[in-house]
Amino acid sequence: MERSIERTRSEEGCIHYAFSFSDNIVHCREGYVDASAVLAHLQNIGELLDELLKIAKIIRLEVHAPAAEIEKLR
Repeated sequence: MERSIERTRSEEGCIHYAFSFSDNIVHCREGYVDASAVLAHLQNIGELLDELLKIAKIIRLEVHAPAAEIEKLR
């Protein structure tokens, strides 16, 4: 987590990036200025996410954005 936080600090399009914990579940809350910033973030932390997914699984992913921005992420 610390490595992903450190990498994300350099991203201009990220406006919020934080973790919280509930029992054995980790919640990651993220906010970006637009879809391009989300895609840049995924590219920036891709290898770290690959490592994480070897020991954990994503149980839910929500994207809240205007329809035009969501289309860019499909």
